[in-house]
Amino acid sequence: MLGFADSLTAWGYILSFLATILCIVYGLVNWNKGTESEEDYRRSVEWEREEIEVEDRLP
Repeated sequence: MLGFADSLTAWGYILSFLATILCIVYGLVNWNKGTESEEDYRRSVEWEREEIEVEDRLP
């Protein structure tokens, strides 16, 4: 089988090739998806404001 000494070697090559294709497809599907939405950004800004207020009240 293509000069491989064992069929497991061929399976290793086949699975590596399929994993590469899967990773490329996943990358193309999720290419420009943002990691956080506008709502997440607003919540994180509000969290920072509250944290600053709490730190200012500390002695």
